[in-house]
Amino acid sequence: MIDRLADLYQDRFALDFAYEAWTEAHRESVHLRYLGVMERAVRRCAVAGERARGIRLARRVLAVDPTATEIELALIRLYRADEAH
Repeated sequence: MIDRLADLYQDRFALDFAYEAWTEAHRESVHLRYLGVMERAVRRCAVAGERARGIRLARRVLAVDPTATEIELALIRLYRADEAH
């Protein structure tokens, strides 16, 4: 399910209405929930030794939101654990 979410979530929800103030809070709420779910999934992958999956999920999140610093840190840790250069 997490892999499907990572593949389907392309950007903040309802960008068609990006300039309408009533959607801002909802879009941000959905996005923050997505980041939270993905951060927990990446952490679980790291604990379970599923480094390749964790790296893929983290990279997908960062493609959507390059400002997700917790995900970026998790990705760096996963790369180090995987002895990547």
